[in-house]
Amino acid sequence: MGCCRSWRGCLYGRSLRNWSARRIASEAAAPAVLDFEFASAVRIAYAPGEEASPTLRLLSEAAAMSRPLPGNGQIQYTKSDNWFADLDDNGSSKIVPRVSETWLRPNGALTTHEAVGQPLDSNGRSSSTSPGEQLVDETLDAGTVDAGFASSLPTRPSKLADALLDHSECQSRTVGYARSMCLYREIVGLTQTYVLPNELTAAIWKMLETETGFHSLGSVKDRIKRDAAAISIIDSAEPHVRHVLFGNPDSGQIVGYEEILIKKHPGLDTKPPSVLSFSTVVDSYLTSAAPR
Repeated sequence: MGCCRSWRGCLYGRSLRNWSARRIASEAAAPAVLDFEFASAVRIAYAPGEEASPTLRLLSEAAAMSRPLPGNGQIQYTKSDNWFADLDDNGSSKIVPRVSETWLRPNGALTTHEAVGQPLDSNGRSSSTSPGEQLVDETLDAGTVDAGFASSLPTRPSKLADALLDHSECQSRTVGYARSMCLYREIVGLTQTYVLPNELTAAIWKMLETETGFHSLGSVKDRIKRDAAAISIIDSAEPHVRHVLFGNPDSGQIVGYEEILIKKHPGLDTKPPSVLSFSTVVDSYLTSAAPR
C-alpha cells in the first residue's frame, strides 16, 4: 500500500469492511439539527447566513495568537465523537455513532481505536464522549500515512490553497464552488488525521476569506456543548447538502464539521432537514505514548 494522508482513506478500505455488519447493533436516531445564531434549525435549509470575513478573521487571529498546542512528544493524538449515515443500496440510512481515537507516529504508523458512541440528548448534544464497545483496534504499518504532511504545508494563504489543490488533484483552479469544495474536503481530511499547528490553522481561516461560497452561521454550542463559530458552504453541484466547519473562537482551532441534508434527494429516503454526519474534535495534542 502506498502512503496515505488521511487515516480514514487507509483504514476504511481495510478493517472497516470487517465490522460493517456490527454497525446494525449500534444504530441510533438522527441527531437534532443545531440552532445557529444566523440559521435556526427550522431555517437551516434556506437561511443564507452572513458575510464570512469577520468570523474568518476572528478565527484566524485567535489561532495566530494562541499558545502552543498542548502536550509534548512526536506522536499526534486525536479523539473525535462522530455520527454518520450508513446508506444501504436502496438509499435507506441509519445513523451510526462512533468515538474514534488515533495515534500517528513520526514514521507514519497509525493506531486507530473505534468504539460505539454515546446517545445524544434531545438537542443533539452529548454529555459524555466516553467510548462504549470497542469495534476497531488496528495499527497500520510504518509509512502508511504521511505523518509530516500538515507540518510541511505553507502558511501563506495563497500558497496553502495551491498546495491543497495540488494534493487533492482538484480539476478546477478557478475561484468558484468546485475549487471551494476541494479546499473544504482537504481541510476536513487534515482535521481527521493531524494535530494542526496554530500557524497552519490561522492560514486556513484566512485562505477561506478569498474563496467562493463560504458564509457565517454565527455562534453555536457544538455537539459537546462548547462555544463555537460556524462557517458554512452549500455546493452548487450538490445543493441538497449544507457543509459546516466549526471553529473555537478562543483558540481558533478547527473543532468539528458536519453535513446537513437540506433538500429532498432522489437517492435518499431521509426527510430534510436532517443531519447526515458530524465529527466533533474532542482532543488533539502531541504525546510520547501510544498503544502497542
